[in-house]
Amino acid sequence: MAERPHSLPPLSGAVRRPEVEEELGLWYALDDAQRLETLREALAGRREFSIEALAHINRRALASGDRCAFDLAFEALSKRAAPLLLWQAGRLGLDGDERRETAHEVLIHFWEAIRDDKADFAESNFGVFALRAAISLCRKKKPRRQAFKRETKPAEKADPLESIPVREPSPEELALLNHGLDKLSAKQREVIIQYYLLGMTQQEIAEHHGVTVRTVYNRLKTASAAMGLSGGGDAP
Repeated sequence: MAERPHSLPPLSGAVRRPEVEEELGLWYALDDAQRLETLREALAGRREFSIEALAHINRRALASGDRCAFDLAFEALSKRAAPLLLWQAGRLGLDGDERRETAHEVLIHFWEAIRDDKADFAESNFGVFALRAAISLCRKKKPRRQAFKRETKPAEKADPLESIPVREPSPEELALLNHGLDKLSAKQREVIIQYYLLGMTQQEIAEHHGVTVRTVYNRLKTASAAMGLSGGGDAP
């Protein structure tokens, strides 16, 4: 028989949303067979859970050793989270196989977090948890992409704009980044994320989008001004 706590265990350094607490209260009122059936209904699209509620259900199933419940819960979370993960990967400038690969790796990161009992924040805000994981994955892949480019691309004459250093945004600028991205066009949003959050150079961004470095420079300058940032488009 699965454990039914009198109250949900608190999260460390995070708080669940009230609607997630309500979902989980209803979940714990079910017996084992009913819980499995609701997960099957979620997979069939007949019942909707928040991603945060599914994150908790995954943690409890893994901790209890109930492999059947965990397999269903993880599949339900993967299906529920897939559109969000693919959308986030797209906002980071990825497309095609890279988007799908990153979404898959974020799910693996979530599994590792619940295995290591470090998934409290995923229960509080799965979207931010997933975005941080995606950004970290992109940063780790950056050196490999650079090495591949050095091996496969001939040396080209550098654009003077490439000498502009990548700036580390201040905490205030990061806050503006997080709250002001929706003000930008899709093209401006992509270069802002790639430049400030992924640490890509203007040359790398230009190659990624198939444009000139000066075009990237102009997009950064316009987007930075729209968001109230002080830099990004520093004059060459």
